[in-house]
Amino acid sequence: MPAPLTKYDRTVVGGVIIIRDKVLLVQRVDDDFKGGIFELPSGQVEEGEPIDIALRREILEETGLSVTSIGKEGASFQYRSKSGKHTIQRNFLVTDFNGRVRLSPEHSGYLWIPLADLDSDSRVDEQIRRIILSVT
Repeated sequence: MPAPLTKYDRTVVGGVIIIRDKVLLVQRVDDDFKGGIFELPSGQVEEGEPIDIALRREILEETGLSVTSIGKEGASFQYRSKSGKHTIQRNFLVTDFNGRVRLSPEHSGYLWIPLADLDSDSRVDEQIRRIILSVT
């Protein structure tokens, strides 16, 4: 369980979206913070916004997918944002969704990576791998 949210300047939610034993990763545009990396669809929780609503909103904004069911919470991680804010990213399994991927301008590409290839695919960093494994 992550530390109390009051010690963070900002909370971000991420979705582990799995279909047919493949997980969705989106690639940040090159000129953005951490440009070029593959990550989980994620985004900031607005002031007073419930976590589940934020997760549904962010996934819809970033991928065009409409989340219909959210599963368990997985591993979280902390980082300093580009502006220096102490941030926690809480990650959740998305157990059902509708639609097809249509990326926001924040992302330049996406991949459906087989879960069996997580350890060998160099585009999946250790932190993302740990999150995915924490919900599967």
